[in-house]
Amino acid sequence: MSTSGVRAEDMRIVVDIVSAVGLGPGGSPLEVDLPVGSTVKDLLSMLFELYGNSLRQRLVRQSNGQPFVTFIVNGERAELDYEFSHNDKLLIIPPIGGG
Repeated sequence: MSTSGVRAEDMRIVVDIVSAVGLGPGGSPLEVDLPVGSTVKDLLSMLFELYGNSLRQRLVRQSNGQPFVTFIVNGERAELDYEFSHNDKLLIIPPIGGG
């Protein structure tokens, strides 16, 4: 994953998370460059490599390893197999708990 120097075969994606702690510097959205054909699942794998278990624990069920968050791409709900296009904007929405 690169955050600068986009190659011709890469596309820029903006990733944000609904959280008190964002992904980018100062809690801002994170811009990443992905190979053409990358999916939400591919991006999650890259983010888990970058941020480790702290992010994984916030987004993935321990019981089955599946994300328990909602993915919104350009204002529309998306699944793990959604294939990104250049300049897509992904918002990750974790479940909200309360009592």
